[in-house]
Amino acid sequence: MQRHNSLISADMRILLHLLNYHSSISLFDLPFELTQIGIAQNVNIKRGYIHRPLNKLIEEGYIQEGVGHTKCGKRKIKYYFLTDDGKKYARELEKGLSNLSITLKLSNDTLKTMKLKNITPYLEKKKIYQGIIEMDIYTNLKKDGTLDIVSLKNIKKTVR
Repeated sequence: MQRHNSLISADMRILLHLLNYHSSISLFDLPFELTQIGIAQNVNIKRGYIHRPLNKLIEEGYIQEGVGHTKCGKRKIKYYFLTDDGKKYARELEKGLSNLSITLKLSNDTLKTMKLKNITPYLEKKKIYQGIIEMDIYTNLKKDGTLDIVSLKNIKKTVR
């Protein structure tokens, strides 16, 4: 199995991803991002491995699965959503991560230390990369607490 070199574990990334969609639950026209494939794409996990962290989070009581229609499909499909405990835990996780001190490795090999919550506004202000979201940062954040700005350049944005 491929190991992800991110400081933020797959479980954490899934919880943070689902937190963005906790108000989107309806039995009709579910967002694609709540399906296994949608979650895998958004949190940078191969689809063949996504069931492991999903099952673990279900066992821990942080997420539940349901069956419904997505916006892009006619048949019913499994989707995943946070439980009340999952929402609480994901919010605490998000708050804790936002104040994490990160070393940003800029393209000219300069290092800049800042809080995680300030990275996206910094990148936008400096017009380094547009459209970078927190999940992009979570998936590219190395275990040693560094974020190489060049790794963000390789992110392929998809529009649905």
